[in-house]
Amino acid sequence: MKKSITVLILIIITQGWALASGGGDAIPDVDGLAIVSPVQERSCIALRVDVPVGKALSGVQWFNGATDQTFPRILVASGSGETPPLYEDAMVLAEDVTGLYNAWSEMEFNAPVGSQSGTLFIILQYPAFYVPPEEELSIGVGFREFEGESGYFVSRDGDSWYKLSSNYEFLLNPIYVDSDPTMVALSSPEVNPELIINEGLPESTSFMAYPNPFNPTIQLQLELKESANCEMVVYDLRGRLVKEIHSGPLPAGTTVFQWDGRDNGGRRLSSGVYWTKVIAGDLSFTERMVMLK
Repeated sequence: MKKSITVLILIIITQGWALASGGGDAIPDVDGLAIVSPVQERSCIALRVDVPVGKALSGVQWFNGATDQTFPRILVASGSGETPPLYEDAMVLAEDVTGLYNAWSEMEFNAPVGSQSGTLFIILQYPAFYVPPEEELSIGVGFREFEGESGYFVSRDGDSWYKLSSNYEFLLNPIYVDSDPTMVALSSPEVNPELIINEGLPESTSFMAYPNPFNPTIQLQLELKESANCEMVVYDLRGRLVKEIHSGPLPAGTTVFQWDGRDNGGRRLSSGVYWTKVIAGDLSFTERMVMLK
């Protein structure tokens, strides 16, 4: 008999599927499957992980249910808070993901990602408006009873997140590799997009943007040998001005701005190539930037 319990009204945990439908052996560390109910267009579950120093997230491992439908997206977001950020602030690392039938599964990302804050949220999106079958194995992620602090979350719309009861945990685990400077390091979307820091006097005037590629925030660092009037703007590939970062005097020293990928109207821009142009006194700089989703 199939049993269901409801957690926070949003997630149904279905017991009784620990046996493979073909009469296979029981899987002792899996109590059942978890799905969001009702599933909306951007219904998700998420895991908060503290990335070890010197490591980057290279993939995920999870206990998978049925294989008749795919998970539309696996996303990753950085954050300094206790709950995941908005869906639109997350970076898509895999699409149309299918695991093994009623078994542990793995997905390796094309490129590992790190975190500037030390925290990442792994987000697994469910098929839009999915309705689990009555008598067959459902798509879903395994769960088991658990005692301890929960780092698992559920969302009906990808924006409002609810923490899973500490009585349960999703069978969703991170896979790490050693990090290196070429890897993308996500920064928290909560960070002030125009943070300015001045420290010391550089030997020459220079400009750099990092990390690049980026998602969702990039640091725009301008070093001035002496004070100057400065303009810093962002253009898209068509040459349209999409964001004015700064216009006015800046003191000598290092100034770091942060751009969160939004235009002057506060709208999030699409992924792609953008250009930052900086005019500092008689000098000018242009930097190519790639925003990922």
